[in-house]
Amino acid sequence: MPAGATSSTSLIPETLEEMASDTEFQQTAARLQRLGQAAMTREEKQKRQRSLDKIGVPSFGAMVKVHHQHIVLCAWLQLHTSAVACQM
Repeated sequence: MPAGATSSTSLIPETLEEMASDTEFQQTAARLQRLGQAAMTREEKQKRQRSLDKIGVPSFGAMVKVHHQHIVLCAWLQLHTSAVACQM
């Protein structure tokens, strides 16, 4: 198909076929059915935080605690002065 040309066919049948044959998708769908969305989200969040912990990246909450005063000061300065650029 030439560049810029559009197709009049739908990708939905192709996507559904790929989903039906994708083993990883099937496993994820089964886990979702078994655990529910809330449990999977919680589990993924824990895995992500553990991965970040392994490489020494602090959690968002820890960063906010450390930089809270700086953030508040920058926000105040930006509201009450012109052309102030705050950086961490």
